Amino acid sequence: MQRKTRGINVPAKGKLPAMVQGLDDEVYHDAIDFVSHSMTKVFKRSRREFKSQFVSRDHPARRPTKAMELGTVVHSVCIEPHLLESVCIPIPPEVLSKSGSRAGAAWKEFKESNSDKILLTPKELETVRAMYESVYEHPIAGKIMRAEGAGEASIFWNDADSGFDLRCRVDKVVAASDGCPGYLIDVKTTNDLSDQWFAKYAAQFGYHSQAAFYQRGWQALTGEAEPLPFLFVAVQSSWPYTVRVLELDPEAMRLGAEQNGANLQAMRECVESRDWSDAFETEIAVLSLPAWAFNN
Repeated sequence: MQRKTRGINVPAKGKLPAMVQGLDDEVYHDAIDFVSHSMTKVFKRSRREFKSQFVSRDHPARRPTKAMELGTVVHSVCIEPHLLESVCIPIPPEVLSKSGSRAGAAWKEFKESNSDKILLTPKELETVRAMYESVYEHPIAGKIMRAEGAGEASIFWNDADSGFDLRCRVDKVVAASDGCPGYLIDVKTTNDLSDQWFAKYAAQFGYHSQAAFYQRGWQALTGEAEPLPFLFVAVQSSWPYTVRVLELDPEAMRLGAEQNGANLQAMRECVESRDWSDAFETEIAVLSLPAWAFNN
């Protein structure tokens, strides 16, 4: 999902740390001179892929899946509710191909004439509306999303340990009030909200390191000694669109902070040595089959 540029730019590196609201999605993601958490995930997966995307810039990023695109829309609508009615519009069946795909002259014309809109099929729009309503009807999540605070807060700072300029984009910073310390909020969409599965997602997709990365950005911005609590507002992507508010325990947050530090340090070493080879390139890996293969 992309929206028109709002005329707001990233801060000059000499004016860090800084927080910017209303920064256009495309402008934020193009600011690759500032290392983001998602960039560290690419680095951890493959140093050569990182170099290709963000150093030599000779290869585009991986295209998001349909599920990822829908999740992005839900996330944006939860943070900025006006998008649901003012920006999200249904795709008329007649502009799609005979197979229902987004292709052909009619689709191209419709897409170009609505380049500043979020285009969804009627079914997708119905799903987004149901997920959004579930979030705002939830007794805790709804209160959090309606609370005073900064939405889509882009934070830029310098990391003294690695020397890199860093960035993060917090879905919402809830202001402290009435004894509440305030919160950093991240909206997630998922198929399963059970403790077991969300913990698995957290480990697999690096939710713990993301939370620690964002906390560090907020501390650099505010100078606060204690990190602000980080909460996930998670909504199920299929009926009954269950919502939970979740927080990772201190052990998970410590691990996330340690992994962030290790990734940034390894990245610094690659920059200085200009060696972007991956560790697995010098190894012969021995693999074991999963247990179910033997059971069958």
